[in-house]
Amino acid sequence: MVKVGTITASYMWESVNYKVDATWDDLMTGFKERWTPPRLDDLLRRIAAIPMPYIELWKTQTQGSTWDPGTVGAMLDKHGLTIASYCVGGVGSLEGLERDYQFASALGAPLM
Repeated sequence: MVKVGTITASYMWESVNYKVDATWDDLMTGFKERWTPPRLDDLLRRIAAIPMPYIELWKTQTQGSTWDPGTVGAMLDKHGLTIASYCVGGVGSLEGLERDYQFASALGAPLM
């Protein structure tokens, strides 16, 4: 089955207010400084309105798998979205990979 959905990383430019000359470091700093659970909740609300029932959730939008996966799962449920995959975008360490795997597993999502 093909799962049609939205990739949450597509919304990363919001972290720098769509500044077109932003660097990758600017984007990552924007997320670290300004991305919160209420902002993710609002993003999921907007995605649900598209409507595309599946999403690929980007690890950066959970502050590197550090948020409570139960909270993230509740947001997904609230908006009627199903996670198709949890995208880590690369592995920096075995410990980080384990944390990402546990987070994805708690969401019932394959790790990508």
